[in-house]
This record gives sequence, structure tokens and C-alpha cells, in this order.
Amino acid sequence: MWQNIVRFVPYRRKRAMHIPNFIFSDEQVGDAAMVIIPDVRKRGLCALVVPKYAHAHEGVKLFFPGGKVKEGETPYYAAERELYDETNQHCRVLEPLFHQRKRGGHLKVWFMGHECSNDPLPHSPMDKSIKGKPKWYSLEALFTVDKKESRLHPDHWEALKAFLAVLVTRDVFRTYAEGILLKNEETTELALREGILTPERVFVSHV
Repeated sequence: MWQNIVRFVPYRRKRAMHIPNFIFSDEQVGDAAMVIIPDVRKRGLCALVVPKYAHAHEGVKLFFPGGKVKEGETPYYAAERELYDETNQHCRVLEPLFHQRKRGGHLKVWFMGHECSNDPLPHSPMDKSIKGKPKWYSLEALFTVDKKESRLHPDHWEALKAFLAVLVTRDVFRTYAEGILLKNEETTELALREGILTPERVFVSHV
């Protein structure tokens, strides 16, 4: 279940003091900050991804924008910097969603971008791992029962499940997210097994 993998972070825009301190602490060197930007487009619910070279045995995979937190940075500002460096995007709001504990005790902090501007263009040619232009990609195509079949990097595929669990709670995205999770018996079973959807929610969706 997802509570064993990530801790969801409640976001209150008008009461920022309730956002956990680790989002703003400057003692986070070695951590990573990632951004997922959802958008409803012609292909349904999409997210901005960046093609990067992963490892020799994996080749080029799709990644959500993000990278390492530098000395003196917070995860929040690292997310802003990496998003702009990799995609030329600025988001008016970066909402902290959840984090994953990495090997060595470091955190990978995930944000959701809202009210973004600019065309998605590669902005930092110095990053040799980037192997193409950022693109809007259908979450339905990324969400597969077997993560090996997805073009998304396996680490980000795990986060995608947690992200869909967030989207089914948002009125703007609920219908699209449920459509992805309930598209067939295999994805429905996965959503139930991982705790992304409850049996009650599945029943209501089928009524």
C-alpha cells in the first residue's frame, strides 16, 4: 500500500506554515526535487516529460522534470530551477505532494505544477543526459500494469501511481484519472491492490 512508500503532504496555500519543514530546510544536499505538471489535452490527461539517457541496459527513458538539490537550495527552489533548466517552464504554484525515501536516507520530494507558462523547450543543453525535446505525454500510455512496458523510468513509474492517487481526489482531474485506472480489469486490479482506488470508488464509477 502507498502509505508504506510515500507520506502524503497536505497542501494549504493560505496556511503555508503547515507545509513540513523539510520542504524549506537548506540541509538537503543529496536530495532530489521532481515536478509533475498535469494538463488535459487532446490525448486526455497528460504530463510533461523529458527523454533522458538512464543506464546502458535501459537506454533512453521518459522522466518527469527534476534533479538534485544543490548546496544552499531547498527542494522547492531546486524544483523551480530544474523545471526551468529542463523544460523552459515556470509554474506560478508548485504544490508539495509527497516524498520517497531514497537509499542513504535522502529524500525525493515530488511537486505538482499549477498555472505554468512558456512552451516546453529544452533550456539547458549542458545536461548531456537529455536526449530530446520535452513533450506532453498521455498518462494513460505511461500507466501500464507491468512497469517494464512503460516508456517511463521505473522509479518515476512508482511515483506515477501515487500521483494518480492524488488526482482522483481533485475535481478537475478525477474523471480523467479514474478513466485511466479503470480502463480494463488489469489496471483496475492494480489500482485496488496499490490502494489508489477503494472498492467503493470502483463500484460508484461502474454504476
